[in-house]
Amino acid sequence: MAYALSYKAPTGKATLYAIIQDLESGLYWDKVAKVWVSAVTTNCRHTLTEGSDKGFYTVSSADLTPGKGGMYKLFVYDSADTDYLITTTEIYPPKSKTVLEVINAIQTDMRMPLSAALTDSLAKIILSKMNTVLTVLLPQNNILDHLKVVGSFTIKSNRNLWRLCPVNVDAVDAILTLNKADEVPVERLSDEDFKAIADGYTRLATYNQPLYYRIAQRDYGYPILEIAPAPDQAYTLYYEILKAPKELTAVTDYVPRPDVIKPGALMLVKQELGRDASVEQGIFGAAMERASTVESNTSFCDAEV
Repeated sequence: MAYALSYKAPTGKATLYAIIQDLESGLYWDKVAKVWVSAVTTNCRHTLTEGSDKGFYTVSSADLTPGKGGMYKLFVYDSADTDYLITTTEIYPPKSKTVLEVINAIQTDMRMPLSAALTDSLAKIILSKMNTVLTVLLPQNNILDHLKVVGSFTIKSNRNLWRLCPVNVDAVDAILTLNKADEVPVERLSDEDFKAIADGYTRLATYNQPLYYRIAQRDYGYPILEIAPAPDQAYTLYYEILKAPKELTAVTDYVPRPDVIKPGALMLVKQELGRDASVEQGIFGAAMERASTVESNTSFCDAEV
């Protein structure tokens, strides 16, 4: 399975590149030699290409397969803009399973033939139930660790609106933290409080380090941050966000939290087929309780908590 990258940026950028770093070794992927190397060269640059859906850029490293337990840092930069840089850390848990592996495990438990693809009706039903657990039941029960994403992005002087768009994230659900390099938080304010403060900076034509932000609007699920005061120079901001759950679609997709999704999907499939699912319901409940975090940290909107 190739390592695929996607990114949202202003349309028409012809000089966007991505670099993949293995965090454990500190090495960078050389797509020409097809090996990990200690220093970044032009061979490490993956060209991001804009598709027919304007503003969406993709690239695939065909000879690099993300490994279970792998931790990667993804860099996206614009060679024509020295201040344009965003990083995202992506983690592949060591106990992850593919969609097909989970489907086959459920079929084995149900004493049914194993599917080789997502073409037969049973495999499609199981996949649908897996997605119900992933996108509905896990968030409802505060199982969120697999949705956390960290990284950084650069903002430049005299501009106060910035899109927060991590690499390989389809939509940002909630911002947990936003800090400057000195670890001082950039504080989120309500629209009313932010406008009162921002208007004061505007009247005084004050530019300084970012202190406050609000979510001004959203662009394809990515928050547009309004910063106050407008920065007086380039700053790097460090974020931790919750990404929106993404539906599983391919047999090779990695399944987050298979320890919870598998029993939950098995329960739902049995219920769909009119079978007794009381045992599976108990197993699923225990798995969710074991996996749940202690406290809620999202309302699945723009709320920061």
